[in-house]
Amino acid sequence: MKLYIKKDCQFCDQLVIPKNLDIPIIDVDKNYKGFYPPQLPLVQTDNHINIAGVETINELLVLLENAKAQRW
Repeated sequence: MKLYIKKDCQFCDQLVIPKNLDIPIIDVDKNYKGFYPPQLPLVQTDNHINIAGVETINELLVLLENAKAQRW
C-alpha cells in the first residue's frame, strides 16, 4: 500500500497515521513525477485499488494497526 498526500492540504492534515504502521507516504508536491491521484489523500493498494476520503483512510489505518497488533 502507498499513501499519497500533499503539503498544505487541509484534508491530508486530518489523517491520523499510526507510528508503528509501516506504510510508504508519497508527497505529490511540485517536484513529484509519478502517479498523481485524482484527489488527496489517497491510499493505493498493491493491485492498484484506490481508496479516498479522510474518514475512510483513517478507519483503514486503524484497522491495519489493529490487525498488526493481533497477529495469531
